[in-house]
Amino acid sequence: MESTSGPSNSSASFNLPTKTRRKTKPRAALPGSGRFSIDESPDTVASQSIHRALDPVPTTPSNAFSFQFKPPITPLSAVHPSLSNSHSRPTTRVEPDPFASASPIPDLNNPFPLLDEPLPFHNTEYEPVSARQRDGRSPAAKIHDHLRALRADKLSPLDVLVQALDPDFSEDIRYRKNLYSADDNRLTMLLDTIMKDDYGKRKLFECMCPHLEDFACNIVAEQMECRRKASFLQGINDVTPEFIDNWSLDEDTDRTPFLTRILYAASQTKHAATHNKLKRPEKMCRVVTKQLLYQSSNRCLGFQAEFGLFLWSTGCVRQTIDALFRCGLSVGQTVTGLREQESEGLAVLRMRR
Repeated sequence: MESTSGPSNSSASFNLPTKTRRKTKPRAALPGSGRFSIDESPDTVASQSIHRALDPVPTTPSNAFSFQFKPPITPLSAVHPSLSNSHSRPTTRVEPDPFASASPIPDLNNPFPLLDEPLPFHNTEYEPVSARQRDGRSPAAKIHDHLRALRADKLSPLDVLVQALDPDFSEDIRYRKNLYSADDNRLTMLLDTIMKDDYGKRKLFECMCPHLEDFACNIVAEQMECRRKASFLQGINDVTPEFIDNWSLDEDTDRTPFLTRILYAASQTKHAATHNKLKRPEKMCRVVTKQLLYQSSNRCLGFQAEFGLFLWSTGCVRQTIDALFRCGLSVGQTVTGLREQESEGLAVLRMRR
């Protein structure tokens, strides 16, 4: 008779409850696991697109029929660094919020996709802006800043001026051209500003004295040339009665004002020029100008011919006429002699008629 005692008989006498297997939910891939369950979350799709962009499979004829493996699914920590500890616990699927607007992850091949909405209008036309508009400082402030920079470099503004006006430096020629142009008056303003100061005037005279003589000579020569052309006569025959009637020592237009000014300054002192009312040097200066004009050209003999005929008609001796001729006040005795012979010949012809 078999014994029913023992562990096998006791286990066979009743049935143990069986465990029901629940249906597993799809999970995200865990690092180091061999089983993968594809999750259709936006993060997984984005990670797959990243791997496809990094490792594209070429479609050349050599591997056209080769097996193509799907890229491994990257953990969420690669997409979201904040979930770096996601491998320690299973991640739950996050449903996207339809009311929240989130920018999609850009593709590596096209990191800056085109925007659906057009950009706002902006005026992109180039508008030239001058240096004065960009710099709001006044000219005086700019000059003050430059002077301060020159002091820091131990330089003077005159050093800059001498350097810019030196003709040996060809790179600064544009400054000289602008300064010496006809429509630029800055050089005149500079000299006028120096002349306003007594010390500057004295210093300028000392520096310009060797050059003022050349300037004065050139100016007088130019003015005398103009006056010489206006006073030109062919000879003594041009001195007619009509010429004598229309001639005057006082001229309507002074063609040599610079020379006249010099003669005025030489003929009287500053005190006499201010207080003297009886003795005036105007006629004396005009006579001297006539003498200089006759000295420069014997064709300018208007004054000398008339004065010589006056001396001859009043019975002045020849020695006096010759002395005045040597002083430039009268024509020579030969000219008056020819005039006398012409007068006698005309008188004889009248008597014969």
